[in-house]
Parts: sequence; structure tokens; C-alpha cells
Amino acid sequence: MNFLIRYNRKGEAESFLNEEINKKPENVELKKMRIDLFVQSGQMKRAYQQTEEMLRNIPKDTPNYIEFQNILADLYFRSGEYEKAKINAEEILSKYRRDRDARFLLCKIYIQERKAISAIGELRLLLSENPKVAEYSYYLGLAHEMRGETDQAKKAFGTALDNSPGYRDALKKWIALSPKGDSLGEAKKKIKNYLDLHPDDKEIKIIQQSNQEQTSGVLTSPNMPEKQNPL
Repeated sequence: MNFLIRYNRKGEAESFLNEEINKKPENVELKKMRIDLFVQSGQMKRAYQQTEEMLRNIPKDTPNYIEFQNILADLYFRSGEYEKAKINAEEILSKYRRDRDARFLLCKIYIQERKAISAIGELRLLLSENPKVAEYSYYLGLAHEMRGETDQAKKAFGTALDNSPGYRDALKKWIALSPKGDSLGEAKKKIKNYLDLHPDDKEIKIIQQSNQEQTSGVLTSPNMPEKQNPL
């Protein structure tokens, strides 16, 4: 399944999922996978239809119902319908205050609304509960960056990379916030870790080349003191 999606064979992936769902019509996980496939392939209308159908057929106030409510809220967010997404998330939180998905979605909406302080407070709570979730750190970085808090933003993007070395957006943000000539060794390591996972990423390879040239320039700079020969 993952192989088919990775190599852009989404039609085959959908056929496979349809067959499996026909065999196991009660399998909720397969239906979530199909919705995710629709999102990845840009079929948002079908993703909405499948999600709304699930919400009609699942008993309310069950874990699966809440999960599909969160999926619907996320679809609204992805489509730019932030007010609908916010209403859905707040409805979930009115009953389940600790629901992580709804809390995180609200943080992303706060950032869209440029309410960085609200986002920072909730994201720090989420991270205190789930310190290994790279996305929480990434969005915390975005919120700090919005407030011009460069050091805190860079630290948050770095934490996201520590937890998920293949996080492309976090890597680009971390590099962009690193002063020229600063942290070259650390940048080299982070870029290498990323390219070990995504060796065909041409844009990051260009950044790697630029980093290597900067490193070489620092090492050969005429302002560097020459090593003295012993007398």
C-alpha cells in the first residue's frame, strides 16, 4: 500500500483499498486510509463525502465518531475553511477537553489568525504531554517566528528535526534562521540526516552544496590566522 502511494500509483492503491473494504466492511482503519488517499491525490470532494458518510453511520460520542469529526475538521482546514474547522474543533473540545487532534488543529488556526501567543501556550502544553511529536515543535517554531523570536523559533525547528530528521519544512526553516557562517557543522549534519532519508531531493542538495562552499570559505579565509611554524 505505502509502496503504491510512494511511487504515485494512487489508482492502484484505491483499487486495493476498495477490495479490502469490500472484504471487511466494518474495518474503520481501511476507510480512514482511503480518505487519506483521496486527500493525497487532491480528491477533496470524495474525502468529504466519505467522512460525512462515516459520521452518519457511526454512533455519536464513540471514539470512532470523534476521530472522524477530527478528520472533517482537518479537511475544512486544508480547504481554507478555517471558521468551519474551528467550530468543529471547539465542538469536540466542549465534550473532550484533552482531545489532542482538536487542540492541535486550534493551534494551527490560531497561527492562521496571527494569534501567536494563544498558539504558543497550547503547543507548549501539547509538547509537555507529547515531547516527541515533531509537528508540535514545528508549529511552535512558526508561532515564535511570527513574533520575531528568532532564537526560540530556531530551537523549536531544531527539536522537530531531532525527532523527525526527514521533516523537510523544519529543515528549511532551521537553515533560514541560521546566520550565515554560523552553525555550519550542525547544518551539515542535519542536511546529511535528511538526505539519508530523501536522497533525491534536488533543492536540499543545492542547499547542501551551498553549505559546503561556505564551510570551505571559512576554512580558507584570509582572515584566519595562519598556523605558525615552530622555531
